[in-house]
Amino acid sequence: MGICLNSLLEIKNLNLKLAKANLEFDKDFLSSIPVIIALIMLGSAPLFLLQDELETANQFAEYAYYFLIIGVLWKIIQYLINRSRHEEELERLEGQT
Repeated sequence: MGICLNSLLEIKNLNLKLAKANLEFDKDFLSSIPVIIALIMLGSAPLFLLQDELETANQFAEYAYYFLIIGVLWKIIQYLINRSRHEEELERLEGQT
């Protein structure tokens, strides 16, 4: 009976870890959205140039630049937050051993 209970607790802990990893993946993906938008805008700017719409192409390139800045800043902030979380978790695990 004790072995079954321990196994169930281990499965529950594994499920919690997987759920947490899934949430972290979703956060990572969300921070990539501004970069994806920027790439789409940069890819469409030459199409406007082919149609002799210089002003629209310039606006798209400028907005793409802003989206890239937002995406990079978001990634840097996310990296700093995750780094501090991982350092705290490592310290906690080292304290247990």
